[in-house]
Amino acid sequence: QGLGSFVQKPRLRHALVRLTDFTQDMERAGLEASSRIVFHAPVKAESHIAAVLGVETGSMVVRLDRIRMGDSEPVAFDRTWMPLLYAQLLEGRDLSHETIYHILERDYGIPVLRGRYRIEAVNADAEIAPALQIPRGRALLLLERTSFTVGDKPVYYQRRYYRNDRVAFELEVERVPDGTEKRTGGVPLREFESVYKRTP
Repeated sequence: QGLGSFVQKPRLRHALVRLTDFTQDMERAGLEASSRIVFHAPVKAESHIAAVLGVETGSMVVRLDRIRMGDSEPVAFDRTWMPLLYAQLLEGRDLSHETIYHILERDYGIPVLRGRYRIEAVNADAEIAPALQIPRGRALLLLERTSFTVGDKPVYYQRRYYRNDRVAFELEVERVPDGTEKRTGGVPLREFESVYKRTP
């Protein structure tokens, strides 16, 4: 606030095209990753969550809420739902430092092979705003992700709320002159990356 000037440190990138976890993202951005668990328990699956995870509405799934930090500062708030089949494999693990990808792939040989993403602008509500240390109503970037393993089985569905002063997304595509994109429904994606910002 007020008049004056400041110097912002250079933006640091990681490629979103590659399927990575939060720790890998932070390492590529030159930040130390850590998490604080605020909720971890079984819940009943609402209809939307059940449809995404391929389970019955009202059946039990596990919800995991974490504040994700880079260099000890809040970057994002994660809310993750998992089928019991995979969630039970995380019992007793330190999810404030270990990632779901790492545990499943390294310890159980369950690879995460594919992810489906959706990005949307939302406003911070009364629960997420204090977790991210921002005012209620502040604009956020919501990244929804469903991750799949062998047999196209959903491993988890996640909503990650990014602080928009800490991350932006950059997209680079190629134009296809002969109109191929009209037949395929899209154009080749060259780069799709999130740009993390360090605070001054």
